[in-house]
Amino acid sequence: MNEKYRFLSTLAIWLAFATIMVTMFISLAASALFIDELTMIILGVFVLTLTLMAGISTAQVWRGARAAEDAQAAEKAKRAAPSQIERLIDQLDEDEIVELETLLMARQDRYTG
Repeated sequence: MNEKYRFLSTLAIWLAFATIMVTMFISLAASALFIDELTMIILGVFVLTLTLMAGISTAQVWRGARAAEDAQAAEKAKRAAPSQIERLIDQLDEDEIVELETLLMARQDRYTG
């Protein structure tokens, strides 16, 4: 996920949060005469819960993007690195390479012939 999508996702999360908060406070202002102590406690818990959810969602957007970038970088490094077989062949001396070639040719003859 590139920077633009991370930014837009974060913006959407916090715009939704702000919209809910503004709507709630306008509703509270309109009905201020009818709010008791229990209602205020419930609304406080609601606001705290929404704030935590928005923060956790934002963190997950950014953490998930980093994980995807790390996976891509690891895959790229894996492709650029010599394969396990190439490393093994590099460690063989000349006699072992001749023996390996003979073995591979014998197997190829066995499967094709």
